[in-house]
Amino acid sequence: MFVNESKTEKYTISKNSTNEWKDCKLVGSKLETVNDIENRKKLANFSMSTLKPILSAKESQTDVKLSIFNALIESIFLYNSEIWSLTQTLEKEIDVFQRRLLRKTMGYRYTENREYWPSNDRLYKETKQTPWSVKIAKRRLSFFGHVCRLPETTPVKIALREALRPAKNPQGRPKTTYIKVIETQLK
Repeated sequence: MFVNESKTEKYTISKNSTNEWKDCKLVGSKLETVNDIENRKKLANFSMSTLKPILSAKESQTDVKLSIFNALIESIFLYNSEIWSLTQTLEKEIDVFQRRLLRKTMGYRYTENREYWPSNDRLYKETKQTPWSVKIAKRRLSFFGHVCRLPETTPVKIALREALRPAKNPQGRPKTTYIKVIETQLK
């Protein structure tokens, strides 16, 4: 295996650097959470539109549709989601996106007669799904457990120690960081 120097992107990431690093990709994911979520939404929508003939077929059974949804749409969106630093607003946005895709999968159409339009709770119960924000939280804690068990000399463990090192915060509300999200989850 060799590194192709012409395809290698090099960025310097620091508190004072520009934000050009947010658009670079690392193993298929963008480094900045919001950009990565938008990219994942586009990929999931593309997959949904590709699978539309199968998912919208009336003869397709519900459990088959949901298996396809989980395997080919959910997995695309949730890829590498355990590294996202989510705010409550982003969590709600993700869950709204999931419900929209689930309603499309189940064949619900918004009409004048809203009695057939399922509530969020009914939709989750009917499809036996959990909100993606909950799945992401579980995946994040599982991933963090793996990181904590790594040897002290690994780069991710060194980066974790650096992130936990006390530093003077800039003025204003602190940004939502991965460490802050983990701390909140653990409380």
